[in-house]
Amino acid sequence: MKTLAFISYSRKDKSVAHWLHSKLEKYPYPKVSISIENRPLDKKYLRPIFIDVKDLSVDEHPFNEKIKTALRDSRFLILICSKHSVCSEFVNKEVTYFLEVHNFDYSKIVPIFIDNVDDNIPPSIAKSSVMQRHFPIYNTTLSEKSEANTYCFYQIAAYLLGIDFSYLYNRYENYAAKRKKKYYMYVGFLILSLIIIILSLFSQYRKQQDLAQFEKDVFPRSVMVGYVNNFLQPVISYMKNRDQNFKIYVLMPIKQEEILNHQKRIDDIRYDMVKQLGADSLKFSRLPTSMKRGSTVTTICTKDNRYNNIFLDFASTTSSFLEVAEHKKSHEAYRQADIDDLILEYANTFVSEAKQKLQKDSVFVNFYFSQDALVSKLKEY
Repeated sequence: MKTLAFISYSRKDKSVAHWLHSKLEKYPYPKVSISIENRPLDKKYLRPIFIDVKDLSVDEHPFNEKIKTALRDSRFLILICSKHSVCSEFVNKEVTYFLEVHNFDYSKIVPIFIDNVDDNIPPSIAKSSVMQRHFPIYNTTLSEKSEANTYCFYQIAAYLLGIDFSYLYNRYENYAAKRKKKYYMYVGFLILSLIIIILSLFSQYRKQQDLAQFEKDVFPRSVMVGYVNNFLQPVISYMKNRDQNFKIYVLMPIKQEEILNHQKRIDDIRYDMVKQLGADSLKFSRLPTSMKRGSTVTTICTKDNRYNNIFLDFASTTSSFLEVAEHKKSHEAYRQADIDDLILEYANTFVSEAKQKLQKDSVFVNFYFSQDALVSKLKEY
């Protein structure tokens, strides 16, 4: 025999016929489990399977010498049974001719029913021994890859190979389970790899963010070190040696206008203290601290001397914040940034770093970002 099987079908069932033909010819059968007489001509796949694909525009096959030759040369005839093939003259001719040239051996007929059996029995097999078998049924309401239609395929494959269906189907299920396990392992590996990549990228991003933040903090810290070392610490040390209770109130400039108009800022605070605190004036005094030229502080003059131990400073050294903020805005990334926001960011870093550097001595220093907050604090005295 030159062909393993001939598929007989109505053109109206071509989708099922072509599905079956493709599945059979791509199926790698278990050669070692198949007896020699039942093996297909192909050493690996269930092939060749004959299917007539000519004249697809007409409803039925032409029953010609080519078809007759293919029927004679086929070991089996796969008969697709449906409401269409029942009425097909050519399908019944193919079955009749196949039986004639194969000594009416009905065991060579392999029926596959579409959706149901009762209404789809072709006349050529209606009263034959074929009807005593358990039939494979293809369900058109399900997908080709559904469990039911896969089950149908393996019934046909097992019959063609002369092997127990359970063995063939269990082999498929074991293979499918291994493929599924392998697939999940592959997906798991991909997910794990993706997580590692994401974590790595996130770690790099955090490092870059931390570095960027560190670089942002470097400038205000450098200004703070000079301010603490050259002003705050000498004044604190001097006053501690005098064994007096004291406080240093620092009014931080946090806006471009405050830095540009430093003298106006001092005049405004003087006016508020005269008006709201009853102060006579602000006085600049030089303390003989450890600094070579001493340290200049601002004091509040009142008739009752209630602010004698309060020292003010206006952090004029932080005027450099403005120049750096303007330079930063020249970069495209910061062009839309508000310059006052940049100055405030520097001021916050400056204050937090100063408190850390002062450690225990930070109790002697209070920082204020607004004139109103400072005056409100002084009203408590």
